Amino acid sequence: MCVTKANVATLWPIVPAAGVGSRFSPISRWIAKEMLPVGNLPAIDFVLQELLAQPQLQQLTLVVNKRKTLLVDYVQQMVGSRQTRLVMQHQPLGLGHAVLQALPCALLQDALLLVLLPDNIFVESSMLQLLLKAVDQIDNCCAAVVLVSAEDDRLSQYGVAALQQQIQQNLFVLSHIVEKPTSTQPPSNLVVMGRYLLSSCIVPYLADLPAGANGEIQLTDAINALIVAGKTVLGVKFDGQYFDVGYPSGWLQANNFFLQDREQRICKIEKQVGQLNFSS
Repeated sequence: MCVTKANVATLWPIVPAAGVGSRFSPISRWIAKEMLPVGNLPAIDFVLQELLAQPQLQQLTLVVNKRKTLLVDYVQQMVGSRQTRLVMQHQPLGLGHAVLQALPCALLQDALLLVLLPDNIFVESSMLQLLLKAVDQIDNCCAAVVLVSAEDDRLSQYGVAALQQQIQQNLFVLSHIVEKPTSTQPPSNLVVMGRYLLSSCIVPYLADLPAGANGEIQLTDAINALIVAGKTVLGVKFDGQYFDVGYPSGWLQANNFFLQDREQRICKIEKQVGQLNFSS
């Protein structure tokens, strides 16, 4: 089964948020890193805004651990009438394991999986629409991921894309993904950044995965298995503003950006109010 706009109605949004947040220890022992403020909002709010902007998405699956009750309460209140399905990941065994835990028992054959990592914030951009537009360009596509350019000293923190073919300016067919490369020569400077659109044909590959990098079940390993099986996986390069708030440095940058933006908006509103003429 290929990814097409025709099967968006069967799309399952999955938000993995069960990580322990060790980079933010000790504060993350008490407050989920997804609830740390970015500007004047919890970090997870940006993913929720992406989902709420898509009226066809009436449910989401949230993967958490038992300590994240405040996060669960916040998400359920924010999504309102839309259904929130909770899944517990009792051990931090990796993103692939979290996605596998989130799959419903009777996943439809033509279903799509949309995996959104709350650590990754894209400013005023719909990654779902970007991915759907990309997969509409090519047949036999079973997965599409968002790519961004990264500095050389950050490549070892991510899955790095190896490019097989360029289809359009920012659209590539991938030959494989190297998870957290230790080599001095990574295959490119393009890294997978937090948004995955996957057809249900990835499920058997995901279910059979052994532990990979860091002893975890890596989603990128299942994507690589798709490629080996002859399936097409696309990488869509995003050139806009984004932040990785899963790292303290990225979290600080995001706060600086959004707080400045907030101050600018407040000043603009105050200026507009000041220009109003209330005389009769």
